[in-house]
Amino acid sequence: MEKQKQVSVEKKEEIEELAQLNKWKNFVNENLWPAAEDVLQESKKIWQEIQEKLDSNTLDKDTKKTIQDKISKEKQEFQKKLKEYRSALEKDYGPIIPIVAGIIYHDAPKIFDDVSDYLDQLPENLQIERSLEKMIENRGIDRQSFIKIVEGVVTDAREIYKKEKKLLDEAGVELDLASLMRVPFNLVFDRLPETERKKFSFFVSVDDEMKGKTIPYEEILREVLKELITNAVEVMKENGGTIHLRIAKNNNNIVLKLEDSGPGIPRENMDHVLEEGFTTKPGGTGQGLYLNKEAIEKIMNGSLAVESKVGRGTKFTITIPIPT
Repeated sequence: MEKQKQVSVEKKEEIEELAQLNKWKNFVNENLWPAAEDVLQESKKIWQEIQEKLDSNTLDKDTKKTIQDKISKEKQEFQKKLKEYRSALEKDYGPIIPIVAGIIYHDAPKIFDDVSDYLDQLPENLQIERSLEKMIENRGIDRQSFIKIVEGVVTDAREIYKKEKKLLDEAGVELDLASLMRVPFNLVFDRLPETERKKFSFFVSVDDEMKGKTIPYEEILREVLKELITNAVEVMKENGGTIHLRIAKNNNNIVLKLEDSGPGIPRENMDHVLEEGFTTKPGGTGQGLYLNKEAIEKIMNGSLAVESKVGRGTKFTITIPIPT
């Protein structure tokens, strides 16, 4: 009798989880994706205008400035909605979905930055890649990617972790964790022109205890790492440098350390880099690092710490507990 009761409780939890997952998938389809589509449509219009000016040889300095102003305006209008939208979401979804929505919303408008960077190099350098579709793909702006991120949050990461570990152990398969965690590096570096890519080296090292293992919250971690790597590349764009990701186990925690050889963070900014709204970038929103910190703390029950020395580089440490 007791066993029957236990089974029914588990079944009830499974049904509730599926209902929540469906609710959040609907949210992606009805809210998140249409908003991202607006960004894509505007970027496509601007892209088309650039191509027309190129084809007619009318892309002069004044025309470039007019288009850049338009890009800036579109990006600012979209980002202005972000904070209000996230606050409204908390009433219906609690704290977690606004964090996920924020990460996606923060990333989607960066397609405007890609178009802006491309425009900056024209018409002097016509050999650079002319594919908006490739830029969008590298940014991961598509409906299925959004749903996958949400699924990774809604579904109990503890159970996924345990199931994946059991399957890998039974099959005698070792997961190539280093290759898996190279994905965010590839997504960032694929967006760079070839001449800039050559300035950078990146490495992923996995401690023996973590080799062949799986990591919980993999989808969200990739988004977090992509943001941190993007920031590192931006500050090292002029001179290039090295970015190194180390993955280790420390007691009952998984620790990821992302270290760059960049210019470092001034001491007066160190206490503020993870605060909402703090930015040193022109046109920045101060949302990226804050949203990633929120995701690590509230979704993964972990922590994000930063160390930096001017002239020596910056290190971000992500610590997340191993599900038991």
